[in-house]
Order: sequence, then structure tokens, then C-alpha cells
Amino acid sequence: MAPRKPTATAKPAKKGIASQSKNVVKRPVRGYHKYKNGLLNVTPKGDEKDLFKNNQHSPLLRLPPEIRNRIWEYTLGNIVFRVRGKRSGRKYSMDFVPPSNEPSIGVSLLRTCCQIYSEAASMPIRLNTFAFLSTWAVKKVTKQLKPYQRKQINTIRLEAYSPDDHKLTHLWQMSSSISIYPAVKTFQFIVHGGAGQEKSITLKDIETQFREDHATLLDDAGIGLIVEEGDGLMPDSWFSVLG
Repeated sequence: MAPRKPTATAKPAKKGIASQSKNVVKRPVRGYHKYKNGLLNVTPKGDEKDLFKNNQHSPLLRLPPEIRNRIWEYTLGNIVFRVRGKRSGRKYSMDFVPPSNEPSIGVSLLRTCCQIYSEAASMPIRLNTFAFLSTWAVKKVTKQLKPYQRKQINTIRLEAYSPDDHKLTHLWQMSSSISIYPAVKTFQFIVHGGAGQEKSITLKDIETQFREDHATLLDDAGIGLIVEEGDGLMPDSWFSVLG
């Protein structure tokens, strides 16, 4: 009788990389990996550790953290991104673009070194304003943004031609869209006006009515409301959406 083969013992299942930590995922030796919040895992590995130590001795990174943050904020913040429509054949998509008359946002700063990236990676979204022409644009763009990006947007703006513009209706509809962006702390309604347009509704009327109708929304979420007049001209970037 032939000898029986020994029964194979089941090998313990290897723990997946993701199971080692709920929030942090170890970066592979090659390539890159992202955290659940969408930011890159820039933990130095191998030869990168020496480079990381050398970077910490640079004059810029030796500055106090609060001063470094002011530099990052100045470089990456205070820009209004407006929706721009793009059509390719039958496919229509949207993206955000900064004003043509302003310098482009300095995102190249984030590629300088790992420490700067880890300190400032979320600022291009957190510190800037995202402007829409209508609630339709809000819904369209929302589908293209990743969840972690929506969670980082702090300021949303709706722009119109005048207080009589049909966008006033969108302002009320916009209240239902704010919940899509849970981190929003400021909601702006900007009226650019225009020569010869009859302003039967004042900005104060709009603000008062909106606060009365949406007091619970604004108070519970701690959202600040700003209603003010723009510079009288609609931004050029809108025309690609309107056309």
C-alpha cells in the first residue's frame, strides 16, 4: 500500500496592507499610495529618509510652523475657481478654472518636498472659493468631484447678473445642495449687476428672506451667509458655460 501523503496544513492568511491600520496604509517600496482622505502617503522610505532630514535643515523649513502656514496660505489660497464647461463630441464635462487676470495657483509648491506636501496638500481646496452659475452646475460638478474633495470645500459662491435674475431661484435651490459639501462654512451670493437693469429686488431683501427661510440650515451647520454686489461684469469663464 502506497504511503499516504501528509495532509497539507493551511497557511495563515496574509494580512492585507489595508488591514494593518484603519487610517494609514503602508506605502509600497515602489510607486505610491493614498490615504483614505485622498492625500498621498509621503512617509520617507529607504534613501528618502536622508533627503527628508536634509530638507528639514533648509532655511524655509526651519521657520516656525505658524509662519510656514502663512506662506503656504498666501501661495495656495484666496482664489475664486469658476466652473468652465467643456464639450468633446457628445460628451460634456465641467472643471474649475481660476480667473485669467490672476496668477495661477502655486500647486507646484506641493511638489517641492514631502514635508511641504504633508503640511499644505489640502489648502488648494480648503482656502479657495468655488463659484457656480446655477444649481445644475453644482450637481454636474459634484458628480466629477471625489468624496474627499467635496469634504474639503469650505466656501461656495453663486453668481448672478442682477437681483432680478432667474438665479435668485437657484439661490433657494442651492440650500439643498449645501449638504453635499459638509465642510462648507461660508455661502456667498454675488450679484454683478449691469447698466440699465432694473433692480426691483435689493440685496438686503435677498439676504433677509434667505436668512428667514433657511435659519435652521445656517444655524445648525454654522454657515455664514454673504450677499453682496460684484464688480458689474460677469467673469469671462462663464461664457464657455453659457455658450
